[in-house]
Amino acid sequence: MNQDSPEELSLQDLLEAGKKDVPWYQADMGDNLKPERDRAYSIRAYACIGLWAFLDPAISHTFFYPDLLDHLKQGHSLLDMGCCLGQDLRRLVVDGAPSENMYGADMVNFWDLGYEMFHDREKFKARFLEGDLFSVGDAAGSRIEEAAGGRMDMVNSSHVLHLFNYSTQLEACKKFTVLLKPVPGAMVIGLQIGSTRGYERPVGFGSKETQFLHTPESFERMWRRLGEETGTKWHVDSRMVRLSNWRLNRKQWEYIGEDARGLEYIVRRL
Repeated sequence: MNQDSPEELSLQDLLEAGKKDVPWYQADMGDNLKPERDRAYSIRAYACIGLWAFLDPAISHTFFYPDLLDHLKQGHSLLDMGCCLGQDLRRLVVDGAPSENMYGADMVNFWDLGYEMFHDREKFKARFLEGDLFSVGDAAGSRIEEAAGGRMDMVNSSHVLHLFNYSTQLEACKKFTVLLKPVPGAMVIGLQIGSTRGYERPVGFGSKETQFLHTPESFERMWRRLGEETGTKWHVDSRMVRLSNWRLNRKQWEYIGEDARGLEYIVRRL
């Protein structure tokens, strides 16, 4: 299956697969979303856009979601790295979190299209930061670091790390820690595609890059290495789940392989 084709899985396919409540944010979504979805896909051909996964944010089905929601209701700040259309943040708002302390960051601007899709420009108060995560900490600085560096209680790294090989994931996690407050309890939360094997695999689809798919054990080892290299300590709570837990159907993940799983995690600074 070609994950890069936005025609591979239609909205009707998802509805028939059991997502009867796909239009979770606005009653008038449904098929009216296809033009916006196709525009988003033309900006950057992410599988989560082409396969409609953004319509039902997996973050709301994770073990850490109630904890995340509670922290936000208490006024804690959240940076959603790789925010795409802002769907994770909007899901949190629907469930009662205030948007004033939310930030979204991405390399490209899907944000304005998110306003068009969700019809909430006037009431959704989260702030968008366009920039490259890997420029955080550089001498030239970055917009993300200028606005959020050392000031975030939480960073959401969902659907980001599994894009990269092992060494790049380690570097990305170091960048996350620069954005967090340097205090105990600051946390990186997220979810990503994992594997029962824990291995580096070709990304495929014409790319020469590889991606590392973690087990809970390999993910914890990576953070232990990060701590050793940065002089910090972190507690990792990670869990492997079946992708059906995130309400993904087989069409949305079978291209990865039978050993594909979901990896959910909270990483807290000690």
